[in-house]
Amino acid sequence: LPVYMMAQLTGAFLAAACVFSVYYDAIYDFSGGELQALGENGTAAIFATYPQAYLSIWNGLTDQIVSTGLLVVLIFALSDKFNPSTPLALNPFVVGLVVVAIGTGLGYNCGYPINPARDLPPRLFTFIVGYGADVFHPMGKSWWWIPVVGPLIGAICGAFIYQIFIGIHTKPDRPVSTAVEDGETFEIVPTGSHGRGQLNEVFLPDEGVSERIISF
Repeated sequence: LPVYMMAQLTGAFLAAACVFSVYYDAIYDFSGGELQALGENGTAAIFATYPQAYLSIWNGLTDQIVSTGLLVVLIFALSDKFNPSTPLALNPFVVGLVVVAIGTGLGYNCGYPINPARDLPPRLFTFIVGYGADVFHPMGKSWWWIPVVGPLIGAICGAFIYQIFIGIHTKPDRPVSTAVEDGETFEIVPTGSHGRGQLNEVFLPDEGVSERIISF
């Protein structure tokens, strides 16, 4: 987990650096030769999220808890092998649509960061290259911690809500069965129905590979 977290944080920081280098001349031209975080010629919002002028700190925190919680609930629903909803191959595409839907419906307040790695490293980058302290305290608000703490709380709440209301109720009624074919061991888990057939999850423990099949 720590390696995964560091990879996300580092990747977001490097991505911000790449965008800044590609649009270096355009950014300086638009801002009149001086980097500005906010205002008519501000460009810091290219890299990180900032609240609307009317948004309070606590309303922003609520926004991030709700948005991220909704995202996690839907990701759990898509990835729960006992709650088949879409073909496995389509899950990344559907998750992308979920993010777009959340951004469209809940993005007006502060741009829906919904991921600490998406917001904090680019914000640090803008501070390093000269945007100033306004990237942490826009319009006098101590905003920088909201896109970090809010999604962490929201993710935990979303996971808890899914497990309580759906996850613990979708376990198979029958135990996992085991089969051996050509020297390989398969675990077969009934996960629901598909038309007139039984939808099963076939798992190869030795290879960490799973596949859904329909048996009639």
